Amino acid sequence: MEEERGSSLPKKHEMSKPSGFRRTGFRRRANEQGKAAQALMVALALAAFGFGIYSLLGADGNPDENWDGEGPASAAVTKRGSEAPIIENASEWVSGTGVSGTGVVIEEKIRAETGSIHGSVRLGAELRGKITACTVTVREAVNRNALWQGKPKPKQMAKVLHFAEGQDRVHFNFEKLPFSEFGWTTYAYAPGVNGSRQFVILKEDDAVKRVILSLSGGALVTFAVKDQQFLPVADVQVRLVPSGDDILGRPAYGPFKSDVVGSILITDVIRGEYDLVVGERRNPIVPIRKVNIRKGGHQFIKVAMKRGGTVRCHVSLPGGYGAKGVKVEAVALSPVYHKYEDTTDHRGVLELEHLPKGKYHFHFSKKGYQRGFKKVTVPADGVVDVQVSLVWQR
Repeated sequence: MEEERGSSLPKKHEMSKPSGFRRTGFRRRANEQGKAAQALMVALALAAFGFGIYSLLGADGNPDENWDGEGPASAAVTKRGSEAPIIENASEWVSGTGVSGTGVVIEEKIRAETGSIHGSVRLGAELRGKITACTVTVREAVNRNALWQGKPKPKQMAKVLHFAEGQDRVHFNFEKLPFSEFGWTTYAYAPGVNGSRQFVILKEDDAVKRVILSLSGGALVTFAVKDQQFLPVADVQVRLVPSGDDILGRPAYGPFKSDVVGSILITDVIRGEYDLVVGERRNPIVPIRKVNIRKGGHQFIKVAMKRGGTVRCHVSLPGGYGAKGVKVEAVALSPVYHKYEDTTDHRGVLELEHLPKGKYHFHFSKKGYQRGFKKVTVPADGVVDVQVSLVWQR
């Protein structure tokens, strides 16, 4: 029975099954899925192509000429969501409306790139009948660093305006001014008078500005030239040279000479910053300094200068060596009593400068030595040399 049971059951390697049954079914299903995906992609491509043709031609089959913003200028707004064009030289907001092929109304505002400045120039009462014309200038403000970096120079525009007979006001306007990062400066100018200025910034939501400028008479400036003794100095040349950032339209004044009381009077000086030059510009008597002239009124400026002669003292010890640390006192006997004092350097030399003209008594003292004495007459200008030898104190 064991042999029959074993013979009735086929062995494992002898079992029969359809060849390639499972593999063939898998390939068939994969092929069917691939064909379905390809058909779906083709259908989507055809649908997209048809939608594009429909959008281009519109519902009535006619192409929309202005959809890309390059059609007639009357169409201020582009359609189909394309980028809106920037209107050049516009000084206000511009709105436009367009109808697309689907009947959707699109409305938007276009940003302007330029603005305008309007204003007037008023003439001071003291200048009526004397000034018949003026110049109004608008200049783009600029950062100095930008100029150093080689960026374009600031833009500038100017207009000459004429005052009608009997009128003290004239109007002006500047159109198509581009928006500037640092704004615009507007100022009025006429020779020999003070012109005001005003700074404005033009931007998208504030593209129109109004300014009021004025012209007024210059200031009266008096210079008082005094020396170190507060005495007036005559025949001293003084001049004002424009300096600073706003030198345009401001002339130089002088040279003028001080009178016997040390005074100089200059009229109609335009306000601003000036270099005060005493003497020749290349070789000034005193260092050049800055002065600010205010608008109108009477302004006083003091000019302090040192004058007088120079006494050069040479003090030596026995044996001819220079005497260091010798105290020197110069006592003025005329015209006013005054004492000047200092000490000699390591060479035994001392210079006393700008001593007023007159007679002096010089005293020389050093511990361990007898006191020295000299009478010196100091001239109004020049140098006087004094030789002194100290002796041992007994």
